[in-house]
Amino acid sequence: MEKDIKRLGKLFSKIDGFASTPKRWRNIALAQEAFEFMTTRLPLRVEGELSPYTRVRLLDMMMECVDELDVPRFALKVREYQLSMRALIDDAQDLATDTSFDDYTGDAAGYRRQLDVFDDVERARQKLADYIDPAVSDDEWMERYHATLRFCPVERTEQWEEVIYEVERRCYNKTRLSWRGMGFCFKYWSIKRDVLAAMGIDWQSPQEMNPRCRFD
Repeated sequence: MEKDIKRLGKLFSKIDGFASTPKRWRNIALAQEAFEFMTTRLPLRVEGELSPYTRVRLLDMMMECVDELDVPRFALKVREYQLSMRALIDDAQDLATDTSFDDYTGDAAGYRRQLDVFDDVERARQKLADYIDPAVSDDEWMERYHATLRFCPVERTEQWEEVIYEVERRCYNKTRLSWRGMGFCFKYWSIKRDVLAAMGIDWQSPQEMNPRCRFD
């Protein structure tokens, strides 16, 4: 069990390490691996290490390091799993094992704050569910979630989610030595469009979708 806990910790450490780097795309596969490992290899509770609540918080931190709208179906699966933990939280037992988080107080107020986390998770879940729902138009989704930039409709498809990791890997390999200053986005989008086209996917960049918007 100790080895499994350490392995999960190493996965989360890698995810955190890539989050603010050009290799952020690697977190797609790492997050999928970590989620699968957490939900299939580890018991619900590991004394002093893991509980339903710590699972929710760890997954929250993990998803902050992933572009959820690139993999909305996976992200939705994570959010739904988080919500399933709410009914399993035991006041006394979980408060005793969750001292590592900032909102720990060891009292009823701390327990209520634990439950407040689920409000944010539910909002994230609904946003993702609407994003992949073909009955919700692009305009409706943008208005509902106050999005300011239009996006290519193909980004909402399952096909996109299936290839995005490989697309980003190829784009990174083609741009890893490039200066990432002003104007880099145009080079990146051009390469991304070509990579997707080679896969039979017609994609329009943010610049094409928002011609009146200035990008640098």
